[in-house]
Amino acid sequence: MDAELSQIKILLWVILGLQLLFVVSNILCRILGCGEQEKTSFRDLMDQGKIQEVLDLTKKRLETHPRDVDALYFRTKALIASGLTESARRHISQLMIAEPSLISVCKDWLEALDAEQAGDS
Repeated sequence: MDAELSQIKILLWVILGLQLLFVVSNILCRILGCGEQEKTSFRDLMDQGKIQEVLDLTKKRLETHPRDVDALYFRTKALIASGLTESARRHISQLMIAEPSLISVCKDWLEALDAEQAGDS
């Protein structure tokens, strides 16, 4: 009977030790960022001139998060840089709805697109 109790105690200590190990490793992983993917920086890609990559990534992001302000903003910039003005206009409208604080920036973009279009005609 005493042998069985000591085996049970040993097993309980082993289980407690394993739980403690898992908790500590989870905390360390959160601190060190284990398993987290590096967030794609649309700004960095734009700065590097990778317009098509920005367009691809923002399209994918907006499929699941249609009001993501960063994705809308950088997709709009990439569309303007690509000369896709009609698509840019649609995204500017979406951006104004998603983030009203950017309305002045959006109006500036629309004015620039209008001036560019007037200059082309």
